[in-house]
Amino acid sequence: MFKKTVIATVCLIAVITVIFASGVIVTDRTAVYSAEGLSWNSSFYKFCSGIYEDGKTVAKTSDGSWNINEVKGDTDHNFVVVRSRLDDSLLVREDYKIPESGNPNVVYLGTAKIENAETQKIISDIVLNNGETFSLTATHKDVNNWQSVSIGYDGCPVAIFRGYIGFADENYFFTVDLTDMKEKDDGSGSDFTVLCKSVNKEHYFVLNEYFE
Repeated sequence: MFKKTVIATVCLIAVITVIFASGVIVTDRTAVYSAEGLSWNSSFYKFCSGIYEDGKTVAKTSDGSWNINEVKGDTDHNFVVVRSRLDDSLLVREDYKIPESGNPNVVYLGTAKIENAETQKIISDIVLNNGETFSLTATHKDVNNWQSVSIGYDGCPVAIFRGYIGFADENYFFTVDLTDMKEKDDGSGSDFTVLCKSVNKEHYFVLNEYFE
């Protein structure tokens, strides 16, 4: 009888431990969320944007209306996700400097997550290319097949928007800005100028897989 009781107690403790570890039960309700950002765990978080994967819930606001979730792969909680039933926002700790270069560890081309390390490096090299900048004329039809590029460097678990890889005049290029893209009064698109950098032709075979 005693042995059964011990086994049952151990099992109960194990179940409780798993429940707490998974974020199903959260006792931390110290988070304060406002239009300015989030105060939690002795840090202030400000709004940002990027591509991420949700982790477990680590805290809530005092009224329980907002969950504070981890970002997967971010054990230091440099980023958090504030989530309710209808809304969610990504925030970054205000004293954390998001790496702008280094070794890419998470890369997205459009909505496609790039898992291959060699392809990640090629896309990163395209973004960090310090070659000469030039202008080209593009059409709205060209834009339909351009892909946004988002990268996280040196362990950053969030892929941050870095620009676009596009294709025009039979060549690939990289640009960070589409502000010159305009529409005519009738809603149709007019040609516009893109300030960009060329892509090494040796990399075209990699990009062809992601462009029509």
